[in-house]
Amino acid sequence: MSKSLLPSRPDEKPTRKQVGSDSVKSEAGDSSTQTCGMNPPLPRGCRPLSHQVAGHRFGQGRLGIGMLQHMDGSILKPVQPPPRGGREVSFYQKTFDSKCEDPVLLTLRPFLPKFLGMWNTSSPYTDSYLKLEDACRRFRNPSILDIKIGRVSYDPDANMEKQAIETAKYPPLQELGFQLLGMRISGPSPNEAVFYDKKYGRSLTKGKIFEGLNLFFSGNEAWKKYIVKAFVQRLELILGWFESQERYQFYSSSLLLIYEGEFVDGSSDSDEEFIHKYRQLQFPTMHTDSYLATVRRFLNKNVDEENKTKGPNESEDGGNHGDGPRTQGSGDNNDTTGKDSSGKPDHVTPPQTDHVTPSSDHVTPPQADPVDVSSNAPTQTTTGHESGYSSEAESKLSSRRASERLQRDFVTSLNRRIQESARDYVKYRFPPEIVDVKMIDFAHVFEDNHTDDNYIFGLRNLIHYLRQVMKSC
Repeated sequence: MSKSLLPSRPDEKPTRKQVGSDSVKSEAGDSSTQTCGMNPPLPRGCRPLSHQVAGHRFGQGRLGIGMLQHMDGSILKPVQPPPRGGREVSFYQKTFDSKCEDPVLLTLRPFLPKFLGMWNTSSPYTDSYLKLEDACRRFRNPSILDIKIGRVSYDPDANMEKQAIETAKYPPLQELGFQLLGMRISGPSPNEAVFYDKKYGRSLTKGKIFEGLNLFFSGNEAWKKYIVKAFVQRLELILGWFESQERYQFYSSSLLLIYEGEFVDGSSDSDEEFIHKYRQLQFPTMHTDSYLATVRRFLNKNVDEENKTKGPNESEDGGNHGDGPRTQGSGDNNDTTGKDSSGKPDHVTPPQTDHVTPSSDHVTPPQADPVDVSSNAPTQTTTGHESGYSSEAESKLSSRRASERLQRDFVTSLNRRIQESARDYVKYRFPPEIVDVKMIDFAHVFEDNHTDDNYIFGLRNLIHYLRQVMKSC
């Protein structure tokens, strides 16, 4: 079991080998980390996140606050100052709202760490944390890569000075569309992992980015080609979501790539031998992956609801949306409820509907019309205020119908892309649970009615470079 999941025994002294800065730090990080000021006290039942690869770390920086790991295995992320913090909290709450019926958000859930609620303390430094699942928890000896996606890393609210600062941080970002922020490469044992920080990532020019990606996969050379294939497939699913939706824009958001580093040797295996060996391994904390099944279930649910409103012989495009069998899995609910499987822990406020910040763009289930504007309704001549009310009701109805039409278009587009990915899944014939991909960091997510070309550009380029790595295996 990885030490990142269990505290060290008294006689253990694991080290964190840091590449990119001249220091060797304790992986536990709670006794040897220095800050510019005084360390804030650790909240009860928490410790610094030992396998963190990027972002603010506990005990560092001006305030010393950072990512924590709760004793129940979840991750605590400090809520940032407004407006960034409120924006990220609202995004998580809206996406994991138990009453959410928006297909755009429902099909995004499998790509995000589960939101387990808000966690509060009485600390003077920060009193509020996002409580999230630890995507690395099921891995024994994970290799982890944090990649910022998009050629523009500042949001629409940034002034000229902020734009210049962000652009100067990593000039190759304009061409690449992504940046390696930090990585953990698994060693022979969990206590021998090597960490590369953002200084290493910023040293990678466009000509050296292949070198950096190739280095990340050195944690499991024996099964490298299968791992890269699995990442490409999952990233293409995320790309399909972005190419289908026209509502959200993600700035300065990251992808977390995780793969297992503790396997038997499979360097000379055929595909069939690889799969056979993998299935013989017993991983108590790992479960059958329901990634594709979860997305399909959301799509099928929305297509069924749409077809109920049509005649028996009607369909959206003249055919059956569900080209393949409708997969039902007992584990799917764990991917969508946003609740901790161990029950509601102390100090945790589970996601509730009333936590969602109201927004004019928030899609809600269709509601009864405020007035009857059908052709069968009695007509009468109105003037002044009454006429304005009727016009307002018609405008709301028209807006709601436009929103429903956009949702149907999204479902149709994403369903087609999912079917294409499913065919690749069968073709590759590898177990996908050897890797995981999660989208993280949503302090700069905005709602705007157009395709997120910035994110799509970076994600397409990342997939392109990973295919190059795959060819070199």
